[in-house]
Amino acid sequence: LDAIPIYRFRWRDEQVGTAGLAADHIGVMAQDVRALWSAGVHASPEGWLSVSLPALEALLVKAVRDLKTWILSRLK
Repeated sequence: LDAIPIYRFRWRDEQVGTAGLAADHIGVMAQDVRALWSAGVHASPEGWLSVSLPALEALLVKAVRDLKTWILSRLK
């Protein structure tokens, strides 16, 4: 998970909000995820890539569990 960059972005076709600014979003890029774990990325018939959020959530839960195990081993 350390190798997957986090991006801040705005969609190109997003409508401008009431404050006159498009909303910022945060996320990962499917190409980055695919380079490390291709099963976590889906391609649409048009070729658009998307990250499987349930799959990414499962990886995050595992990472938290691994971190908890590491912390508890250091406290002994």
